[in-house]
Amino acid sequence: MPRNARPGGFAQASDADRRSDGADGAARPTLSRMQAVEVARAVYDARRQRDRLFGEGLFADPAWDILLDTFVRTSAGRVQSVSAACIGAAAPATTALRHIALLEQAGLLERTRDPGDGRRVFLGLSEHGSRQMIRWLSMLGSDVLA
Repeated sequence: MPRNARPGGFAQASDADRRSDGADGAARPTLSRMQAVEVARAVYDARRQRDRLFGEGLFADPAWDILLDTFVRTSAGRVQSVSAACIGAAAPATTALRHIALLEQAGLLERTRDPGDGRRVFLGLSEHGSRQMIRWLSMLGSDVLA
C-alpha cells in the first residue's frame, strides 16, 4: 500500500493536490475530503431530486452517479459493491456495468475481490480517480460554499 494511501482506495492529498486549476488557470485551494464529500453528496442528492421532479429516465449520467456514489460511500469508510454501484447509478444493471467497465478502462475505478466471499467484488476510486474527483468537487465547491 502506498505511503499516502487511505482506506477505500483514496490517497491522502499531497501539497500539489491541495490546489486545483480553475477555468481561468488560476490555482484554487482544494477542499478538505469532508467538504468534498458534502459537495458530492449534495450533487448526488440533487440529481435524485431532479429525477423525482421531472421523472426517472429523462436525465441519465450513470458514470457520474457511480463516481459520486463511490466517492461518498468509500470516503465514509463503507465498501461499495458492484451491485450497490449499479443501484446508485439509477440505471439498468447492464447499463451500469458497462459504465463501470468504462470507468475502469479510464483508470478512475478499481475492482477488488471480497476476501471473505470470492463472488463479491468491491469498487473504489483509483488514486487518479480520487484526485480528479477532489479537483472537480473543489472547483464546484469553492463556488457553492463561498
